[in-house]
Formats: sequence, C-alpha cells, structure tokens
Amino acid sequence: MTTTNPNSVLSDALLQRCMENDRDNKFFEELKEAGYMLAAVPKELGGLWMNLAEVCQEQRRLAYHAAATALAANMHFYWTGLAADVWRRGDTSTEWMLKAAANGDIFATGHGEGGNDLPLLLSSTNAEKSDGGYKFTGHKMFDSLSPVWTFLGIHGMDSSDRNAPKIVHAFMPRNSDGYRI
Repeated sequence: MTTTNPNSVLSDALLQRCMENDRDNKFFEELKEAGYMLAAVPKELGGLWMNLAEVCQEQRRLAYHAAATALAANMHFYWTGLAADVWRRGDTSTEWMLKAAANGDIFATGHGEGGNDLPLLLSSTNAEKSDGGYKFTGHKMFDSLSPVWTFLGIHGMDSSDRNAPKIVHAFMPRNSDGYRI
C-alpha cells in the first residue's frame, strides 16, 4: 500500500504539470514556489525539516511523473540533506548552506570529470591555493542543475605537497569570475 506524506508540498496539480515544466525547463520555478527545495532544511532556519525517508518518498512521487526533474532536485538534496544531518548533530559549520537554501539558493554538484571513475577520491581538476582559498582549473561535466544553481559544489586536487596530495572541496557561487558553462 502506498501512503502519501500529509506534509507533502507536491500537489497532484503540480505533479501533473511536471512533464511540461521539465520539457520547458521551468520545473524549479514551481518547485521553489511550492517550498519543495526546502524539504531538508530545518524548520528553525525556514525549511520543512523532512527526514531522509520523507524526502525519498517525495522524490519517488516526483520521479514517477518526471524522472529528470527528480534527478536534478536530488543534486540539491545531496548537499542540503548532508548539511542538515551535520547541523542536527550540533555542528554549525554548514548552517550557512541551510540559510542560503532557505533564502532560495540552489546547490548543485560539479564532480563529473571525463575519464575519472572515482570522482570524490580523485580529480583531474587542479586546486591551487590562492588568496585564503583555492583557484580551481579544470573541466567539470554533467550538471543537472546548470540552468538554476546558485552554488556549485566542486572539488580538485591540491598537489602543492608532492608527498601528500589532497582533494579539496569548495562551493563556487554562480557570480564567480572565470568560469563558463
């Protein structure tokens, strides 16, 4: 027996329009208006505070009507869900992400690289220390949220210590200089 979450923000009318919205690349406007992108954000920070099982149930409902839309939304939940789990355990280092998501920002993943089958453990993108942060040089591919993201989660290899190269993760705001889609 399938049950529906009574707290669902995915109305039947919204789900019926998903295929059209997906085709016309308008899906996130309506999902954001419905509050769907706030699913994992804690209520204290302006979200819906759904747990993993509830988000997955909503994602299954969305995927039934528009699989590509659900895949794209999942990229955002990948970050906001993790940030919420960290926050729930008392670590406030990810609170900025949750507040940004509550304010309408969309987080995307930019890990894909041609020829790299271990994208979180290796990288062909160079991460060079620069002005208190890092400058990333490389080519990322396949980002389901390209039209709408405001923060892109990226990673690269910091090889400044030849004996201990390390993967560096960062978020790039969409208004950053020096990148192109």
